[in-house]
Amino acid sequence: MNLNIGIISGVLSTSIALKKQLMEYSETFKDIELYGIEDYFPEDITCDLMIYSSDIVYNEIYEMNRTINAKEDLIASRTINFETVDDLFKIRKGEKVYVVNDAKVTTYQFIAHLKHIGLEDIEMVPYFPGTKIDKRIRYAISPGTIDGMPENIENMINIGPRLFGLETIHQILKAAGLLDSLDRSYSEKYLSKVVDITKRSGRYASEVMLLNERLNLIMSSIDEGVLVVDTKNKISLINKPLLELLNMPYRNFSGEGIDKVIRNQDIVDFCIGIKQSQEDLFTINHVNLLFSRQKLSSGDIIVFVKNIEERILESNRFNQELVKKGHIGKYTFEHILGTSPAIMEAKYIAHKLAKSELTILIEGESGTGKELFASAIHNASNRADKAYLAINFSAFTDELIESELFGYEDGAFTGAKKGGKVGLFELANGGTLLLDEIGDISPKMQTKLLRVLQEGEIIRIGGTIIKSVDVRIIAATNKNLRQMVERGEFREDLYYRLKMGTVNLPPLRERRKDIPLLIEHFLLGEYEITKEAEGILTQKTWQGNIRELKGSIEYMKAISEGNLLSEKTLPKSVEVKSRTVSLITDQEYHILELVYKCNKQGISCGRQNIQTMTYDQLGLTENQIRARIKKLVQKGYLSSSKGRAGSFVTDEGIRVLDNHLLTT
Repeated sequence: MNLNIGIISGVLSTSIALKKQLMEYSETFKDIELYGIEDYFPEDITCDLMIYSSDIVYNEIYEMNRTINAKEDLIASRTINFETVDDLFKIRKGEKVYVVNDAKVTTYQFIAHLKHIGLEDIEMVPYFPGTKIDKRIRYAISPGTIDGMPENIENMINIGPRLFGLETIHQILKAAGLLDSLDRSYSEKYLSKVVDITKRSGRYASEVMLLNERLNLIMSSIDEGVLVVDTKNKISLINKPLLELLNMPYRNFSGEGIDKVIRNQDIVDFCIGIKQSQEDLFTINHVNLLFSRQKLSSGDIIVFVKNIEERILESNRFNQELVKKGHIGKYTFEHILGTSPAIMEAKYIAHKLAKSELTILIEGESGTGKELFASAIHNASNRADKAYLAINFSAFTDELIESELFGYEDGAFTGAKKGGKVGLFELANGGTLLLDEIGDISPKMQTKLLRVLQEGEIIRIGGTIIKSVDVRIIAATNKNLRQMVERGEFREDLYYRLKMGTVNLPPLRERRKDIPLLIEHFLLGEYEITKEAEGILTQKTWQGNIRELKGSIEYMKAISEGNLLSEKTLPKSVEVKSRTVSLITDQEYHILELVYKCNKQGISCGRQNIQTMTYDQLGLTENQIRARIKKLVQKGYLSSSKGRAGSFVTDEGIRVLDNHLLTT
């Protein structure tokens, strides 16, 4: 397992129990790091995924002002350890019993879990630090907190810490990349324990009715529809979530033939194993339900049922939790540094557009902060509490882009994941989707994207069902889409759909007064910089913009021997070799300015183009243009490349343009 995982609980013993539970599913979890707030909580904790045993633990750490350096966080849902509860069902009906935990809120949570498994015929009295002791109470139940047990209790039942619920196990296995290899065996392992303990509880209760009620109570706490059919095709259980999905009244169907309860013969055939496929999609009352089937070693069949539409964002719940805590869509306008007029104008326009539902096009050179602005727009919108997802068109092939955006059905193509895949449009439903590097989109995908923007509907690859989606689109590009439209490389109708709201981000050279502020931010208060080095950094034109500036600062920090960054630590690409600026003529200046504009717009700039575009103003021949380009190259203001790419303005050339150093 490449993922570095940590578990943190109130006490280390709870983390140990949770790790032991995960190792039942895969030995790859043996390297998980374990922490407890009370007994093992180092100053520096770094991991890829930190699992908090409860929201109480997460909030306690937050209130302690402690920072855990984790790329991703997960707040676990937990439930009773089904393997240790036999003694609970031996307690007489109506008996008064202490339920013990370390705090009031956790005690009441523990009581709720006990009721979930059917332990409702005893009187549960909460006991936590500060509670007065009632000497008449003879029983106490604890989830591992032995030290907190009331004194002189005759019967102390310790069922151990609460363990991860099925949903959290699914999220952890997904994060660790183990879902495909385990298929659904992890859920069979989990549910088999549930069924087993319920049957054991029935032995003590000696009542079949109570057994079925307890089994249904437990199964109803699971977050998806569950149906168990025995070898005689009779229903062992059908939980409340499934009855709701099937629009059926809630009652005990145990012992009834499945064909007497479910009237859809196709569903019945699937549930009893006549159909060979392990998964199938059925539409009931215009709702799409995904059925998946497993056969237990006993011969019984367990069927899981999900409402596809309701579960779309749930499949991204891990990301949703991160959204709330700032790890996805984590930037706001307060994170955008700068007081220059250019950046203030961009922030003002973006903030105004954020409150609308307009599609937004963010234009700017590479490294100007387009992703940061997109995140800030999302967090300032009415969709801030919904999903924020992104895709980069330059990072995938056309086929992968389509499957990522639209998803696909089971068996849609060779190599398709079993059960199909939900696309980003569905996952982002109700939220925001960033289409980064939109200038790299293919003509085929342009047509498909336009349909989504016009109709608000998508169809998965290999599917026939039209799904409505409500997604706010933000597109970003460092290319000139207007020029691409004129060259026939980008659909004009799509272009105008995307630029309903436009934000133009200024390059760093147009906001030089912000450079010292950015440098200070990148130093993190841990380093200092000499005035000479800061001056050189401020004068550089930064073709790579903020990203290049940050990279240079990181380089300087890495090679500095102390915490002072000087001109000696500057990267060679930043060093100013000469402060002497060679003067240029009006004609050279106009050529330099024209080349710069062409570079900025992504237009090739060879001498023939320059001669054509400047002839009315300069009247120079192609040979004369060649001579002046040669002089600009010699002075270090232009770089000339072979082929169609033409010339490019250097950093020094841009500095000349900025300072308007001209002669007659």
